[in-house]
Amino acid sequence: MNSNKVIVVAGGTGNVGTFLVASLLGSGATVVVPSRSEQKINDLKRHLSEQFNESSLNRLHAYQGNLSEENEAADLRQRIIQHTGEPDGVVATLGNLIPAPSLLEVGLSDLDNVIKGYLHAHFMAAKTFLPVLRDHGGNYVFINGPLALKPWKGSGAGLVSIATAAQQMLFKLLTQELEESRANISEVITYAFIRNKQTQPGSALTGEVLGDFVCRLSTGALNYAHGQTFQLRSSEEAKNLLREMEKS
Repeated sequence: MNSNKVIVVAGGTGNVGTFLVASLLGSGATVVVPSRSEQKINDLKRHLSEQFNESSLNRLHAYQGNLSEENEAADLRQRIIQHTGEPDGVVATLGNLIPAPSLLEVGLSDLDNVIKGYLHAHFMAAKTFLPVLRDHGGNYVFINGPLALKPWKGSGAGLVSIATAAQQMLFKLLTQELEESRANISEVITYAFIRNKQTQPGSALTGEVLGDFVCRLSTGALNYAHGQTFQLRSSEEAKNLLREMEKS
């Protein structure tokens, strides 16, 4: 159980984020979710109320604010620390797909929006919370997708490939920069297919298994190397990897 752990989930109201929040709540952790949208916060609470009792939901703390704006991000961090305590871990699962049939058919504004949704958002989340973990210790987990590793064409995948490849370089650079600090940084590349807060048919990796894996990383339940990347293609692969890490 993680009754003494405070974990921030940036992007916790999203499809992947909802599974991460649920796993963390189920483990006993106190979960902090910052969001610009009050409606998304209410939707998250409504969704989780189907799985958890009031006592568990009392460990979910939502803060309305914009992590992508420096002044608001600093204010959010201060409010979180003041009311919930310094985080023991942070998970960043951020991004906004913009449908586009071809790179040559999108506008510069489309590219800007995808970069803001992925790279900009991850940069600001890291800039906001990594200094706390650097000084006091804790685990920071970047959530990324396979488009960062391989170019896929169509349906806006090209734009996401560009943004998430840059996001992975951000992860690598921060890992290098904070190598001697107390922060422990990792990256999870997830192949899960999740929409409408549900694992979709045909997805070899379920949201529940992904959530359990990330929960253990972010709470420090697993021993792993600073800067390590974990590719999770299926639930079986994730469970096998967990068993191997628990033995080490």
